Amino acid sequence: MDTIERVGITVMRGIKDFLVPNSLDYALKLLDINQGNALVLGGGTHLALVKNSSHEIIIDIKRAGLGYIKEENNYICIGSAVRAVDIINCDLLKDFAGDILQNAASKIGSPLTQNLVTVGGNIYSMFPWSNLPPAMLVLGAEVVLTSQSGSRKVSLEELLKANPRTFVKKDELIKEVLIPKSAKNMKTSYKTFSTTENDYDMAIVAAGLDFDGKQCKKASIAVGAAVSPASLLKTSGVILEGKEITSELIKESSEKAFSDVKLVKDFRTSQEQIEATVKTLVKRTLEECSK
Repeated sequence: MDTIERVGITVMRGIKDFLVPNSLDYALKLLDINQGNALVLGGGTHLALVKNSSHEIIIDIKRAGLGYIKEENNYICIGSAVRAVDIINCDLLKDFAGDILQNAASKIGSPLTQNLVTVGGNIYSMFPWSNLPPAMLVLGAEVVLTSQSGSRKVSLEELLKANPRTFVKKDELIKEVLIPKSAKNMKTSYKTFSTTENDYDMAIVAAGLDFDGKQCKKASIAVGAAVSPASLLKTSGVILEGKEITSELIKESSEKAFSDVKLVKDFRTSQEQIEATVKTLVKRTLEECSK
């Protein structure tokens, strides 16, 4: 039987109802009924920054059954309500593609923040400093969007390019992220740069190389924070594919880091400094992957 908790809330101006459905089906029903008038809440860190809203209802999906990490067919399925701390502590993800997902999750703020931030929110919020998208892009992640009328699957790359806030329909929510099991043996590296330990990242670089013997069969490099949304550096990857990795190739790949993306402005430093930082991180991640 579907049940719902109703809690009064006055933190956000204009919010009249805070609903906590006990199943995914009921959450989708509520989302459909209140189409265009409801906000979905996972961990709450995104909505904490929203002071004024035209919406009147918040639908909390913590109890909707989306807190799973499981194997299914050719994927590892990560529910949208999974928190960063759940990824960090997940045995299934240990040693998967060099622990890149756990490394990325561990870079999300403080332990307190890691207990709040969810997978779905980290993707949907489109914050430049979101840590999970670059790592997931490298692994070839797909995202399942679902509503009462059905589900659709889209690559994470396409979703980010289209902007999740407009691509996800008003009666849909992010159900899960699918990580191909074929990425399990990728050599990966994940690095960030910030001015202080507690500051937002100025640059995030994730890299993954798939080898056939000594030859690089596939190369995926993604950058976040310095660009928005997080994006794959396709030109840099193509330079490495079908070849044995050398220091010269790594240097060439890092120098081509901005062939496909443009930097966002950052008041903390100059564009030249950020560009140099990203190139250095690309170089270091590739060096680590090729060891």
